[in-house]
Amino acid sequence: MSAADLNSISFLKIRNSHTDFVANPGSVFMKILSCMIVFSMLVACGESQQRDDVLSEPQHLMQNSPALEMESRGTLDEAQQMLERAIAHYEDVGREQALRDFTEKKEPFIDRDLYVFCYGADRTIVGHGADPELIGVVVDDLRDVDDFAFGTRIMEAALESPDGGLVEYKWYNPVTAEVEPKVSIVKQAGDDVCGVGAYASQ
Repeated sequence: MSAADLNSISFLKIRNSHTDFVANPGSVFMKILSCMIVFSMLVACGESQQRDDVLSEPQHLMQNSPALEMESRGTLDEAQQMLERAIAHYEDVGREQALRDFTEKKEPFIDRDLYVFCYGADRTIVGHGADPELIGVVVDDLRDVDDFAFGTRIMEAALESPDGGLVEYKWYNPVTAEVEPKVSIVKQAGDDVCGVGAYASQ
């Protein structure tokens, strides 16, 4: 086939394409529009994925943020307020009902990692809002990880002053499941000694 023949065929193809466009311009326009729509959708999906990635990162960081950790911890002021409510409840409903309410974790005697505990005159645990299995344990046998006899010290601090006292030790936090520093506010209630403690992060 000669060069002249090839040129003739190419010319015919171009002319036919031009003729198709002239004869049916709407069809060609719709094809172009369809391509543009598909392209726009692909771009939009990509931008949406990027936004999701950007938004998900801060949310993930917030899960381990100090602010969220602090929200799960009660403060020493809140512990003081809970102890005051507990003693008032003890005086209102009587010893037996109060100790039951504290141990059964009834509000407002449980809040995050704050709870009420009480030691009896017989020097055993008679109420405990975190672990009822501790009921009956001898107070003087309680020691923390540093071998500090905090149970004995709690009894002493509560009886030294009508306003009670503070005792620092390390104890299991039921919320974080870790042994952490704790400061308990303790005070005499009837013949018992009750307290509420606030945990601090390591």
